[in-house]
Amino acid sequence: MEDTELNELLKDSENGNSEAQYKLGKYYYNSKDYDNAIKYFKMAIENENASASAEIALADCYFFGKGVEQDQKKH
Repeated sequence: MEDTELNELLKDSENGNSEAQYKLGKYYYNSKDYDNAIKYFKMAIENENASASAEIALADCYFFGKGVEQDQKKH
């Protein structure tokens, strides 16, 4: 991901865009930065326009223990 695209997603995320928050979560997940991935997945879920994709991605983190203690029941 280019810096301009990343900066645009960060800006949109700060403005409450759940899709941008989800995309940032996926970016960080794919970069193996699970702490930030979980942070953005949770933001997307807690957003007024919650992202179902973020819920699935966060469940995946718990199921496989990526950045959190593995908890296969917490999905």
